[in-house]
This record gives sequence, C-alpha cells and structure tokens, in this order.
Amino acid sequence: MPTGMRSVGIIGGGIAGLTAACALRRAGMHVTVFERAPRLRTGGGALILWCNAVAALARLDLRASLLALPSARVVERAEFCTPDGELLSAVPIGEVSSKHGAESVVLARADLVRMLAEAAGDIRFGSDVREVRESSDAAVVRTGELEEHFDVVLGADGLHSVVRSSVNASQPLRSVGQELWVGTTDFKTAELVPGTVTATLGRGRRFWSTLLGDGRAFWYAVLRSDAHIANPAELSAHFAGFHSPITDLVANTDEENVIVTPMKDRDPSPVWGKGRITLAGDSAHAMTPDLGQGACQAIESALAFRDALHEAPSIPLALRAYETRRYKRTADITRMSWLVANSCGATSQIACLARDTAVRFGMRATFMTQLDWLFSS
Repeated sequence: MPTGMRSVGIIGGGIAGLTAACALRRAGMHVTVFERAPRLRTGGGALILWCNAVAALARLDLRASLLALPSARVVERAEFCTPDGELLSAVPIGEVSSKHGAESVVLARADLVRMLAEAAGDIRFGSDVREVRESSDAAVVRTGELEEHFDVVLGADGLHSVVRSSVNASQPLRSVGQELWVGTTDFKTAELVPGTVTATLGRGRRFWSTLLGDGRAFWYAVLRSDAHIANPAELSAHFAGFHSPITDLVANTDEENVIVTPMKDRDPSPVWGKGRITLAGDSAHAMTPDLGQGACQAIESALAFRDALHEAPSIPLALRAYETRRYKRTADITRMSWLVANSCGATSQIACLARDTAVRFGMRATFMTQLDWLFSS
C-alpha cells in the first residue's frame, strides 16, 4: 500500500463502485461512496454473473452470501435455438464453470446490489458530484459547495461519467443500432427448465430467457432500434411466430417490470485516468451485453483496483498499473461483444443462415474455447 494512503472516494453506487468499496473496506481503507440517487438503485431486472465474477466475489468472502440470495440460481446449460424452437447447439455451462472453480449464477440485480451495499460501508445518497480534480497532494470531489479531499478517487459513475470527462478520456459512446428490453415476470410455465438459459436467434432480433431462484422468469429481448416498439404488448407482437413461451413471457410482464435501453458501448481506449484518479465499470469499459460480461468485468476491475493499491509504492504508479493490467482484457471483451451484437443482429436471410450454420456446427467447440478465455479472470 502506498505510504500514508488512507482514504478513497468512489463516485457511483452501482456494481463496480460497491464492489470496490467492499474490497477496500476489508483492506482497512476509509471509503466513501458518492451516489447521485436518493436511495439504493434496486431496479435493473436480472443478470448473469459468470463464474469469473463469482470467483472474484469469493475473494471477498461473498460467494456463500451470493448463492443464498432469494433470486440466485446456478446456470448449468445454455441452449441456442431457431425461432421455431429447433435446437442449434447446447453448451454445458456448469461443467465449464466448475473447471474455473466457481458457479455461474443468474439473479436479480436488486439482490446483488443490496448484498454489496451491506458490505460497502459509507454510502452518501443524493450526492450530485459536479467536479473531480487533483490538488497538489489529493484528489478533490466537489458536491455543490462542499469539497472533500481523498488520496484516491475511483470513477464508477456509469456511461455518462463525470469522472471520465475529468481525466480527458474522450471516446464518445457509440450506438449499436439495437435496443435492449429486460423483463421479469411471475408468469409460470413448465417450458422454462431450471438452470437452463435459452437464446433464440432470429432475423434482426433475439431473445434470452431463464428462471430465477425465486421462480420468476427473467428474459431479455434485443431488436433493431428502427423497429419502433413502444410497450410490452407491441414487443410481444414483434416476436409473433417465435416458439413458446416467448410471447407469453412478454405479454405477461407488467410494464413497470420492463426496462428499455439503447445498446451502446465505447471503442476501447487505454486512457482511464491521471494522477490520483481512475475509472472502473461502464465509466472505463462500457460494452454491449452480448457476452454477459458487463457486470462481471466491473467486479473484476474493482478487485484489480484494490490489488494494485496494495502492490505499488506510489498512488499514480498503482493506478497506471491497474489500468494497464485491465485494459487488454476489457478491450478484447468489448470488441468481441460488439462483433457478437452485430452478428446476432443480422437481418438478411443469407447472413442469418450463415450465422445459424456456424452455431449448429461450430458453436460448441468455439464457445467452449471462448468460455475458457472469458472465465479465466
């Protein structure tokens, strides 16, 4: 740990910021999390934490707590289907995850955030951070008229990061031209198999579904932005002709349990910080959800940030070492996610046929190789 280092300010109370706070607090640091929202943000539907993220949380002694969350369910299998339900390929997720020493888990985002918040310590809700800058011997966080000084500041404040702009990391967000719809529903159907995630690939649209540990169904749909879908009823109609239970899942999801997000990422850049300031999560390495690694990489970065502070003799050296260590992996995953998004979003009959043929005959071998790489944090 750099000599005299005591305090860390974290901007953003999402998964990256809360994980970093938990890690640093356990290392004996004084940590303050600044969160703009007036209370803990517990929306966001559900997500998958692949085994690389679960292994990282195990280093914080949180694996047992994670698996005990009401919504948590271990993922054993992923299936890839055509719109009429024909199985193209299946991947034994549980088997691959076991090789890497942890489970892959689907769970409600709210449960994960609450668990991390309980371990994170001081969270300042309603803190609208206006500026982050360096002084001669500190990093300064300004909220309104109040300024506070920290040895280090970590920007984990999302896609539209205030901290990112303060370190001249100027890459703009780029649109994929697709929209992500995420929903959870109490609708019951025997067609969803516990522990199995099903991906259905269509022309210009795709659909994922699985069961959470509490019995709710979690689904997400991706479609072209120019489809101009306004509500779940229209979304259900948009997937008419797809195999059961896709349209039933959407039609039986209350609108307040649906989140719609334009899919965006950033072209990777090695510039994440300067001096005593650095970034993590979407602030540093925004990526599309197509490999399910956004939250996972946020967690990995939070742990790498903590580790770097332990290893380097000075704060700037520690932060630059952290950025160098994390840049290549996150950049590779960002680029691969972008490629998958564009491949899966294909609309021409020929492109979709080529994609489905590749999934049918090459997915298992290719995916198993890629999973080994993805899961080796």
